[in-house]
Amino acid sequence: MKADQIRRRTFFMPIAYLIPALYIVTVFAPYGYNYFNLFLKSLKNPDGTPRWTMEQVNTIPIAGGAINVIFGTECPDNPNDRS
Repeated sequence: MKADQIRRRTFFMPIAYLIPALYIVTVFAPYGYNYFNLFLKSLKNPDGTPRWTMEQVNTIPIAGGAINVIFGTECPDNPNDRS
């Protein structure tokens, strides 16, 4: 095959874009997860009362972490600690 054909074949394959996209999502997912409870605390009802109780704010991220464990992705407490 000629170099031009190889280059075209590589850049038009969907897997060439899927693998890097999945990698990026996997690497950055724990960063958003660490701030999810702050997001839940910031949500308010129209009258100014908190949308979620403190118990729910603590439980929802824990359930999300359990789902991550089930599907094989780990969300460490410290994103820099990937051991």
